Amino acid sequence: MARSNQPKSEIPPWYFWIWLVVLVPLMVAIGFVLIPLAVIVHLFMLPVSIVNRYRCRRHDLVIEQQLAQAGRVVTIEQILRHLERGEGTLIFEARSAEDFGRTWWTPDGILQESSISLSEESADDIAARAQFAELCYHKYLNENSGTAKLISQKCRINPKLYPRLCAVYLDHWSNDYFDIEVAG
Repeated sequence: MARSNQPKSEIPPWYFWIWLVVLVPLMVAIGFVLIPLAVIVHLFMLPVSIVNRYRCRRHDLVIEQQLAQAGRVVTIEQILRHLERGEGTLIFEARSAEDFGRTWWTPDGILQESSISLSEESADDIAARAQFAELCYHKYLNENSGTAKLISQKCRINPKLYPRLCAVYLDHWSNDYFDIEVAG
């Protein structure tokens, strides 16, 4: 009877010993290779990222110069009174998931033109939102035929400073993805 009160020692299953003897040293060895490799890749990608950002910024400046020649570039000072009165719409254009590319202003009320609700997202109106966003992109933001004015890159806008302001985010990450939503 005294034997039943003693703790029973369990022998680990046979595959535990294989894991312990083979896989643990293998994982440690792979770790010694992968960690330095990851550091090397990151050190290589940093200058590539900097060069890519510089190229994109340079491209944006060329586009801004072309739009300025067409009379489609404004500064904050030129549209400040419109923003304070809540006239027109600010369009924050996103060309990638990482950051917003350009800020535009149009005297038109984009939200009033929309037949769908842009503030509430539901599964039923995703296609309609995408169609309206593509229409807005071609009508306002297209570099060749759009009507919105590009706000100079030297300016930054904080929409919270203008409570009556109508602002939208228009995403077009590729030629087949468009989305639009109300800012704020």
